[in-house]
Formats: sequence, structure tokens, C-alpha cells
Amino acid sequence: MFPYSHIPNNNINNNITINRGNYAVFEKTLEERMENQQKAAASVAAKKAHMQAFVDKFRYNAKRASLVQSRLKAIGKLEDVEVCVVFLLCDVIE
Repeated sequence: MFPYSHIPNNNINNNITINRGNYAVFEKTLEERMENQQKAAASVAAKKAHMQAFVDKFRYNAKRASLVQSRLKAIGKLEDVEVCVVFLLCDVIE
């Protein structure tokens, strides 16, 4: 039995994930990871859009200037989540 590995393609975590089990287990865990990445990407995009709407609404309001600046800073710190996967078929290492 060959362990299947998965190399995520993102800036945060560049580790190789080794999945024990057969290919069906690998496909199931990979599908779950992809769904989680898609949910995370959608969540970040929604959060950015919500903050950007606040900024657009109150950008020229003097009373909200500090809030707008903090939201702009927070938008800059949010990282885009990419949904990419690279597959490898590894030999068994003994």
C-alpha cells in the first residue's frame, strides 16, 4: 500500500501531508480539505467585503475617521486564501 501525499500551495503552511490508508480515504480527506479551504476563502472574502462597505460608507465622516483607518488596516492584514492542490504518489520509505 502506498501512502498518498498532498502538498498544499499556500503561503502559510508549505508542509507535505501524508495520508495513511487507501486511495478512497485520501480522496475523502482531500475533498474535506478542499471544502474547508473554499469555506475559509469565502469567509475571508465576505469579511473583506463587509469591512470595505463600512469604509466606503464612512470614509469622509470625521467622527468615524479612526474606525475607518483601523478597518483599512485590518483589510490590509487579511490574507487571500487560495484553493490549490498538488498531488504526489510516494513510495513506501522503510
